Amino acid sequence: MKRSLKEIVINERGFSLIEVLATLILLAFSLSSLFYFIQQNFVVIERNKIQEQAIFVREDIKEWMTYRAQAQDIISLNPIISQVNVKTFLQPAYIERMNHLILDETGIQRDSETGRALYEEVERDSLEGGRGQIVSKVIYDLSDDSLPKILRSDPYNKFYIGEYINSEKSRSGILVKIKIKSKEDIDDYIPQVDGVDVSIIIYSKKTGELLTETWLHWVGVD
Repeated sequence: MKRSLKEIVINERGFSLIEVLATLILLAFSLSSLFYFIQQNFVVIERNKIQEQAIFVREDIKEWMTYRAQAQDIISLNPIISQVNVKTFLQPAYIERMNHLILDETGIQRDSETGRALYEEVERDSLEGGRGQIVSKVIYDLSDDSLPKILRSDPYNKFYIGEYINSEKSRSGILVKIKIKSKEDIDDYIPQVDGVDVSIIIYSKKTGELLTETWLHWVGVD
């Protein structure tokens, strides 16, 4: 005797094949959704961790620059900031140098033949006086290889973006750029005395993404 269609699709425990298939599909969908939410949770956690690290670096650089003992070091590495109201007569590379601060000797651009600093930077270990241990916060590479692709579009970034060095003196994966703006419209303006407006810009080394930025009116000498 032939079995009916209803009898064929119902198993011994009373569940139809359609119900079983629907349950499996629902389970697969639920597991997929759970995996997605877990993955997104990890992304958010990692993003927050990087953001917190970037803010710490930003504030550490800011505090370090305002620490008076570092002021002369930074000025010696950036004597070009004293040259105001002359940009009209300069080459673009020279103007870019005037628009940035470097914070370490590794950022000194040198003549390929003589090895001398192109922009009259003075290395900190050559300064006289008992200054104690030199503290490096940012290490520069001066090559495109050290930057993510998105930051290579500006040919000057390789000279002025360095990597933050943490307290263990190891690389952090956080990039730092210091841009300055002199007050050229003020008569008798002396940048070392009157100060310069500084932007401390923080990027991710992995993605090149802008993570955070802060502003500082930096005065190099008392």
